[in-house]
Amino acid sequence: MIVRPKTFRRSLPAGATLIEAVAGIALMGTLLVSMLVAGGRMQKQSRRAELRQTGCGIADSLIASWYVGAEKVPRNGSGEVPGHKGWRWRTALRTSRTAEPLGAEVVRVALFAPGDDPQHAPIVHIDLLVATTKDQDATRIHID
Repeated sequence: MIVRPKTFRRSLPAGATLIEAVAGIALMGTLLVSMLVAGGRMQKQSRRAELRQTGCGIADSLIASWYVGAEKVPRNGSGEVPGHKGWRWRTALRTSRTAEPLGAEVVRVALFAPGDDPQHAPIVHIDLLVATTKDQDATRIHID
């Protein structure tokens, strides 16, 4: 009888190598950083959207005060919004070939949030079609 010597096979333990573990940690770190960056951008956009929504309400009340009150819409002016600390407005006359035949002009109202530089883009801007000052008396109706 021939006896064969037993060969011992060393089986590798089930698991990951150090390289695989480092690669997995690097991949998870990259995903985490990208999620944090995206979350920060989302928060910034959300804050800006809330600020714009507030600005729309403030612009609406400012324009309403110009139309309801004794004040007229200023053609080229600027100032603080009454009752809203830090909010500023600026108006500028815009040229419009389509408004002139109607006896009107376009006034752009720009609104700036507290801390915003008026030299940069406003939070909100609205173009108003306003009767020209020489035609305002002609468009009013007097009932006796």
